Amino acid sequence: MGRGLAVLGLAPGEEVTEAQLRNLFGERGRHPYADRIEADLFAKGASPKKAFRPAPSDAG
Repeated sequence: MGRGLAVLGLAPGEEVTEAQLRNLFGERGRHPYADRIEADLFAKGASPKKAFRPAPSDAG
């Protein structure tokens, strides 16, 4: 099995929700937990610009 699941914070056999699939495949490759990450950033006082910024890609 590849490394992709761990990078996304998922475990083998873990159920993937419709919202996670929509984030990953339907919205230009967003993280499956993008909604949760953004909500956490907002709760910590981040601006919308910072909360919605794309994460750096892993070139390695």
